[in-house]
Amino acid sequence: GHFAIIAQGVENMLVEDVLVDTTRDALDVDCCQNVTIRNSTFNSLTDDALVMKASYGAGKFMPLKNVLIEDCRVSGYDAGSVAAGVYTREKLVAADRGGPTGRVKLGTESTCGYEQVTVRRVRFERSRGFALEAVDGSDLTDILFTDCEMENISSSPIFIRAGERGRFPVTGNSREETVEAGEGNVRLDNRNWVLPAREEYTCYPAKRDTPSYRKDRVVSIDGHSAFTVVSQEEPAYVNPANVVEEDGVYYGKKYDDHAGYCIDRDRKVEAWELPCFANASGSSHMARVADIEISNVKITNADPRYPILIMGLADSPVQRVSMKNITVEFRGGLSMEHAVEQRQLNTNWEYTQFGTRPSVQSLPWLVNTFFLKEEGLLPRVDWDKEAGGWKEDPYNVPELPQVYPEPENWGILPAYGLYARHVEGLSLEQVSFAWKVEDGRHAVVLDDACGVRLTEVSAMVKEGVEQLALVESNYRRATNREYILHQPYVKTSVEDVTFPENWRVKQVVIDAPAPGTPQDEGYGFPTLPCPENGYTYTKATEDYPLPLTVYRPFFAMPVSVCGRAEEELTLPVVMRHPAAEASQKELNGRIYNEAVEVKDYAVDGVKAQTLVTAEELPEGAVYLEEEKEIRWTPRADQKGEFLIRLRADDGVLPEYGTIKVFIE
Repeated sequence: GHFAIIAQGVENMLVEDVLVDTTRDALDVDCCQNVTIRNSTFNSLTDDALVMKASYGAGKFMPLKNVLIEDCRVSGYDAGSVAAGVYTREKLVAADRGGPTGRVKLGTESTCGYEQVTVRRVRFERSRGFALEAVDGSDLTDILFTDCEMENISSSPIFIRAGERGRFPVTGNSREETVEAGEGNVRLDNRNWVLPAREEYTCYPAKRDTPSYRKDRVVSIDGHSAFTVVSQEEPAYVNPANVVEEDGVYYGKKYDDHAGYCIDRDRKVEAWELPCFANASGSSHMARVADIEISNVKITNADPRYPILIMGLADSPVQRVSMKNITVEFRGGLSMEHAVEQRQLNTNWEYTQFGTRPSVQSLPWLVNTFFLKEEGLLPRVDWDKEAGGWKEDPYNVPELPQVYPEPENWGILPAYGLYARHVEGLSLEQVSFAWKVEDGRHAVVLDDACGVRLTEVSAMVKEGVEQLALVESNYRRATNREYILHQPYVKTSVEDVTFPENWRVKQVVIDAPAPGTPQDEGYGFPTLPCPENGYTYTKATEDYPLPLTVYRPFFAMPVSVCGRAEEELTLPVVMRHPAAEASQKELNGRIYNEAVEVKDYAVDGVKAQTLVTAEELPEGAVYLEEEKEIRWTPRADQKGEFLIRLRADDGVLPEYGTIKVFIE
């Protein structure tokens, strides 16, 4: 099926004592107001569990407002297994190749905006984290997230994003009623957001314009995986519908209630600016994210690839975020090399999800290419003007304002704990960052930040690595104009920051545009790292080691069983190791029931031995290592509930599993 429950344009709604176990979104609350959701469980491995949207789908501008979510549980176990009470975990990633989804999210559709949302006492299990996403021209404000627990988190534990995707309605220059506006209209991209110029439709005159980029340069770093980047010669298209030429002078257009779009002689456009007018938007400003409080949150066993991520825009910083009394534990095990190279490193995995046929899926051990496309896949290196070659710069992270808002889109970052860019007024108090396995990156990286307070913040770091990096850039551009030729560069820095006295700080200066930026008079050195320009990996992809902290061994049997007193009970102990069980079978080439033209290149797994032991057994029970099973004949006086605790150790990290046994 598709989304299990969609509530759209509803006022005054109560959801209580509900269990949803499904394959896509569990509960969508879209453009609703005065909503309470409590005492409920939502399981959805392949999509979001509890998701707030503001999509304009009801055909009117209605913000999502005044929502309370409390005392709930969200997760990403195998579909159907939560309803059955067995909580299996054979399927390791969602259809988008990110880890199990099953989270609470505000987004992605954010056309109408969000106001006044409280999330408290929610437990996240085997899921992605808490996501706040405003990317379509409306605001997200006044959010409280408190008293929550997160365990086994497969993405950024907290993700806050202001983006510029542009899905906001705009009145077009045609009266024709079509789902997608035709050629010659006011948008080159997202044409299904163009409304006919008819009286029965709300009028949204064009108030802003953004570019449309030409992505036609094919790049492959390792000869196995290829992707496209912006054209280096003609990076952007021109839309003649939004500009007029008169006697060699270009003008923009304005909207008249009677005549529609007509020339605006007060709005002269320079020739180099023409590509900036490709997509008209009915929103007068970029999305704004502000006034967020996050407190009393415990996060354990988080994916090492994705720190807490707060990502604003150069022209719309995230404002006034307070984080207090938070503990975050990552699995660790990554390095700055991973943040530089942005490798595509995949294996194939065979699994049998609860109640389904066996299948195969692709596991991305480093960057996930489902959402991450184009320039985001380029290695983070700059041209060394003196040496005439490439030098590492993991801090030169691309902006990607138009991409789908998912933490995977920024790849492996130079911070394991917190990466914050384009922020104003960020406060961390009584926050700790830790890893299970040593990580070679900073705990915190700040880029274009102002008014940051780090008070009583502790962080584990590798010997010789600074806890904090402050990034200054000499090559920033206006939002969405990053690749426009002749667009001026500006400088950004980090100002007004306080941090613990014992912290070591690295001052970073980025002295080149982001990788893949077309050259012009503002920067005349190479920006596209690829073999044609002399850049190659130092080690072949097929020989590159898997980061074993990403996908871990796990116990793959039901978590609860029943037995009878004085009858022998045999419990199989099934332990699976993703790194050691790489499959040679090919994928079926379908994602969300759509065919995929190019399948991801897959490498072999590793040889690994994992020692399994039983740490806690009921009296009389034994674990037989060779048979990999537990045998127990309960006595007549041993009726009730028992908890068996198992341990698996692959030499990297110990992993634990439990089985509840009910004896009648």
